[in-house]
Amino acid sequence: MRATAAATLILGAALLLICGGCLFEPPAEPGGGDTITVVTTLYPLADIVEQVGGEAVEAASLVPAGSSPHTFEPGTGELKQVARASLFVYVGAGLDDWVLKLAEAADTGTMKLNLTALPEISSRLLSSREGSHESAPEHGHGSSGVDPHIWLDPILVRDCIAPAVAQALQKLAPEAAEAIKDNLARFQEELTLLDREIKEAVAGFSRKDFITVHSAWQYFARRYGLNEIAVMASSGEEPSAGWMIEVVNQARERQIKAVFVEPQLSPALAESIAREVGARVLPLDPLGGKELEERDGYLPLMRFNLRQFEAALSERN
Repeated sequence: MRATAAATLILGAALLLICGGCLFEPPAEPGGGDTITVVTTLYPLADIVEQVGGEAVEAASLVPAGSSPHTFEPGTGELKQVARASLFVYVGAGLDDWVLKLAEAADTGTMKLNLTALPEISSRLLSSREGSHESAPEHGHGSSGVDPHIWLDPILVRDCIAPAVAQALQKLAPEAAEAIKDNLARFQEELTLLDREIKEAVAGFSRKDFITVHSAWQYFARRYGLNEIAVMASSGEEPSAGWMIEVVNQARERQIKAVFVEPQLSPALAESIAREVGARVLPLDPLGGKELEERDGYLPLMRFNLRQFEAALSERN
């Protein structure tokens, strides 16, 4: 994602201050018995880090609740956070690559963990167009051509993301390695229970097709046998009349009862489609937030979204 000229100027000015040695404290020294300072781009990643790291870590996320990583523009405050971190965790694949400018500007030797670059993740990435209605316009996942929303698959979190986080933390704090190992095992057990809960719920769904305002749910849909049949524009372009007609026809044909919208994006398109087909508009939230009720952690966030899928796709609705 390209930063605006203003954001670029801000980062450039901050870089000059760093070079002058007058803005930041050095990052925390790993392995010295202090907590590991971790910065992530997204809140779900910060919670995963805290679940795995336990008392050994302090984690914070850069993108605030209610904001989208697709349009977020970091400033000097975010640069300061990155400069003080021992570990920086981001998704990559075009979602939050603006963080690379922050890391380059900070230039403090912070360890970086690019999740989509992990071999066990990169081999499972989906196309950014896969699963979308063929007439849907592009929605702005950058130029990578892949869908970056990997954290919305609990099994990818259990088997790939959480272990990679644990490995990075153990390198930074070898004295906490055993505690981190135990935390990882506990969190993986909770993710296994979550996976089982989702499978049992999905087994009772009378419908498998759904429409969302944003193509964030391919990994979740693939894991649990659901089908994202249409994706609405989310990067500012105005959809054509033909696009709208085609999506409405698909919704009617497949008896869509709800259209999903995300709190980080405008609901206007979802509301228009819902009016045409007599459907409800329901929220799905891929990001959550520390202060958001029912979405203040990875596990409660995923259960919140499961309830929204149940409301839209179960027999009783």
